[in-house]
Amino acid sequence: MGDPATRASDTLAQLVKFKGMHGYTKSYAVETKEAFDKMLSSLELGDAGPLQRDVTANCMVE
Repeated sequence: MGDPATRASDTLAQLVKFKGMHGYTKSYAVETKEAFDKMLSSLELGDAGPLQRDVTANCMVE
């Protein structure tokens, strides 16, 4: 599994790559891009709260 800091760094690197992918560049609405960019900025500053809230709201199965 690795240590949390390494996993966080690897995850952030993958999320940054998403900005160059078709879904982000061609399919996302401006508002969605802005929300993703804010979340990414928070992650770069070490705040995982916005990502956690998004996952909880949109990805959790009850």
